[in-house]
Amino acid sequence: MLANRSFILLLFASAKAIWWLLEQPGTSLMEYMPLFQKLLRMVGIRRSSINMSDFGGPTKKRTLLYSRALTSF
Repeated sequence: MLANRSFILLLFASAKAIWWLLEQPGTSLMEYMPLFQKLLRMVGIRRSSINMSDFGGPTKKRTLLYSRALTSF
């Protein structure tokens, strides 16, 4: 329920042309949720990943970043 509420907020932000960023652990299954799949089809979303060790973290823990694609990088 909490994830679905977040997706609705992301949809509202996208409709208002507000840039947003969603951070998830590398093991997250969120991207397979049906409402997130609908959001992917409705809004251009970019996915990237980083390792916490690249930013001084003690482990290599992977983090996924999802963002509304306003421009190409």
